[in-house]
Amino acid sequence: MGLARVRPTVAAVAVATALVLTGCVVPAPIAPSSGGLTANQQSAYNLVNSTRAQYGRAALPVDWEARNKAQGWAQHLAAIGHLAHSNLADGISPGWSALAENVGFGGSIPLAHATITSSGQHLGSIIDPRWTGVGTGVAWAGTRVYVVQVFVQR
Repeated sequence: MGLARVRPTVAAVAVATALVLTGCVVPAPIAPSSGGLTANQQSAYNLVNSTRAQYGRAALPVDWEARNKAQGWAQHLAAIGHLAHSNLADGISPGWSALAENVGFGGSIPLAHATITSSGQHLGSIIDPRWTGVGTGVAWAGTRVYVVQVFVQR
């Protein structure tokens, strides 16, 4: 996928990917421990917890290591102009028992989130009940926004 300028609706047909180690978007209330996020990170974080609420799952608090990892990777994706996965354990201190990562892009944060949730596997990563925290990262490259979600079980 090149970086040619495309209409946001076409760019919304993005690829979302998840990697799990171990075996209509509705705005949600801000979940506990979200202070200190940028407005874009907060938007992505709210969308994750909104999706979880739609499936009867509890809101996840921000995991700050996961947030730092997600933001760094979103910036990397914006710089290289395509989706790729990180080495999932990089940047996460020992003591976790499971990790997952979703990456996607679109013409807006909600469109990127919608592409992620349109895949059953990636939606499954979001609504998995074992997670104890999440970090979100957001980076723009022109009219394309890259969104990274990192889930952790500690």
